Amino acid sequence: MNLILKNIPGANKVIVFDHNIRRQDLDAYRRPLYRAHVDQSAKAAAECVLLHVSDEEQDKSIIDGGHRYRIINVWRPINGTVDSNPLALVDVSIGYENDFVSVEFRSPDRTGDIMLIQPNQKQKWMYFSVVQEFERPFPQCFGSKSQEKDNRAEVATRLPHTAFWDPRTLKGAKKRESIEVRALVFR
Repeated sequence: MNLILKNIPGANKVIVFDHNIRRQDLDAYRRPLYRAHVDQSAKAAAECVLLHVSDEEQDKSIIDGGHRYRIINVWRPINGTVDSNPLALVDVSIGYENDFVSVEFRSPDRTGDIMLIQPNQKQKWMYFSVVQEFERPFPQCFGSKSQEKDNRAEVATRLPHTAFWDPRTLKGAKKRESIEVRALVFR
């Protein structure tokens, strides 16, 4: 939690609520996801706040716009440098909002929705070619709009991302193993 508090400007409360370990093996419980997506829609993000913020702390104004909240993934390799199946992120300076499709996501304990992003030739993608074990990308899965003005450019509300096969990956490269820890971040 301290990592987020130190690196996300204005963050004053963090609730870690989930994690995924992804392994590049056919028998892995979760493998790298090869579909461009955002982990939560606006509706799913609001439900996440209601689910993970205790009743005594819960204040409807959080969701209704009184406070800014985000869902951040802290992503990192767990077996050394990521040499294969890197993490790619869309350039959010290019408009892509019309490219989203909501998809229902079911787990044993609840139903939510994620956002898949349709291909569009205007999209520009960037990727981390080699992520070292000490590096921590922080993709933002959702960001509410704040009623107060930021002193910087508008922050994207969500960041589409995906794993992909890079044809330049060396034969015999170590298979990717990574962890993403999901956290609600309040300001």
